[in-house]
Amino acid sequence: MQIPVVPLISDQIRLEPLRADMKPDMRKALDCDLEAWSIMSITAYGDGFDPFWQQTLQEHEGGQRIAFAIIHNQDDAIIGTSSYLHIRAADRGVEIGATFLNPDVRAGVTNPLAKYLMLDHAFRCGAIRVEFMVDLRNLRSQAAVAKLGRSEEHTSE
Repeated sequence: MQIPVVPLISDQIRLEPLRADMKPDMRKALDCDLEAWSIMSITAYGDGFDPFWQQTLQEHEGGQRIAFAIIHNQDDAIIGTSSYLHIRAADRGVEIGATFLNPDVRAGVTNPLAKYLMLDHAFRCGAIRVEFMVDLRNLRSQAAVAKLGRSEEHTSE
């Protein structure tokens, strides 16, 4: 399984592979909502944005992830990000995650549409398993993934 790094396009949004020149617009879209970032392992809020950006771009350019900017077609504004993570070519599996949407576009069509584009692309490229790893504290993400339809697997320690 190979997942090409290409734009994913719908009539309302497009997912553009991350580029260094997107940094100012990505900061504008992500450097907000401290509460949402507080439960994530790395934050793009405030002073955390530059380390977040550097790590994300480095992993993207190094092939450890495929990171996308989510862009609204109507005004070309970056409104969020999402990534393919833990790409396991031999097992034909991949995770979709590291998703953050600007609060202005949450609870609308953006997230389901972005996830549809990513799911469709992954399966067309040969994936047989696509995973969403959602923190138990992240009720918003749990609700968003539930809307997509899914099978849950729980682990506990």
